[in-house]
Amino acid sequence: MIIDGKAIALDIRDILLAEIRTRKELDIPMLYIIVAGGNAATKSFVALKKKYAAGLGIPVRERVFAAQSVTTETLLGAIQEVVASGMRGGIVVQLPLPPSVDTKAVLDAIPLRYDVDVLSEKAVRFFEEGESPVLPPVIGAFREILERHSVFLRGKRVAILGKGRLVGAQEALKLGMADRIATLEQTIQRFASGGRVSRRGAAACRRSCRGVVSSPRSGCACSG
Repeated sequence: MIIDGKAIALDIRDILLAEIRTRKELDIPMLYIIVAGGNAATKSFVALKKKYAAGLGIPVRERVFAAQSVTTETLLGAIQEVVASGMRGGIVVQLPLPPSVDTKAVLDAIPLRYDVDVLSEKAVRFFEEGESPVLPPVIGAFREILERHSVFLRGKRVAILGKGRLVGAQEALKLGMADRIATLEQTIQRFASGGRVSRRGAAACRRSCRGVVSSPRSGCACSG
């Protein structure tokens, strides 16, 4: 099966455009991007987000801080300014942050209603419990592809490549809570079917996966 990601993206853009055109100017959300330092890849990612937002008519405000001088307190202050302004929309903290910055503290400072990347501990917990108002970007992309191609994961083995918070969806889901969550396969199944994974099911999967790479009889996708 060949997946045309560009075609899916264009279709989603058209749906969003139609939605935004029905809104009054004051009801259009803003995207607030915080960047600390960054290399060519970071600049490219930010440029893509700004371009996509501009195409939808969504205003973007970007604040860039020098990697050499930025502190955790500086970024916390930037987030607090947005929250205090009452801005409607979302906050994106472009990762990675410089080593001198407490990344977890910065991400956890993003209120749930602004956390469009689902990276704060509270947002991850809501996602784990099936209560998140939005999906992490990668999980959302998985679901979109699966639904559009009528792919069902039940009974299948799934391989996940990557360990980043955003692009490695498994690590994005864990964020330090690996002992309390189900496998990524279960998570994707939950959102693809509209259901949720119980804590009992997650515990059973952890017991089944202990010391093995996979456990097909239990239906769990284990990681070595």
